[in-house]
Amino acid sequence: MPHTCSRQDNKSGAFYGNQNYGENHYNTFATNDSVHAEIHACKKVAWRHRDKNKKKNKKAYNLVVIRTSKSGSNLGMSRLCERCVLGVNNLPNVSGIKIKKIYYSDESGEIIKTSLPKMMKMDDHHMSSFSRNHGYKSTLQCACRHHH
Repeated sequence: MPHTCSRQDNKSGAFYGNQNYGENHYNTFATNDSVHAEIHACKKVAWRHRDKNKKKNKKAYNLVVIRTSKSGSNLGMSRLCERCVLGVNNLPNVSGIKIKKIYYSDESGEIIKTSLPKMMKMDDHHMSSFSRNHGYKSTLQCACRHHH
């Protein structure tokens, strides 16, 4: 199912430019791991800006992640999992791009607009079934959690 990573015009609000889509890849050959569509799309866009890898001024993009039913008639939950939040957060350190706003569809078909700092601070990070089934342990802890 396609996901996009695109840049948004600040004046009109329209998405334009180097729009790419990503697809989920499971049990990738080299690592026996999965790559979610949002990371796949971001890597495709980052490749075009590899000249900015070591520079401070990164190319800013908004990330749009939409999940559709097989028929394409319904939107489903597409909030980034914890590993993708960490991956998107690390993009400026390893590539020439950064993600400003994140849009995703929720379980009721609404489009949610958020930011990476807000996603990093969520106290209910989604864990993909692949990660859960392969022993991935959560590393993001919400600052609002109290340990007793």
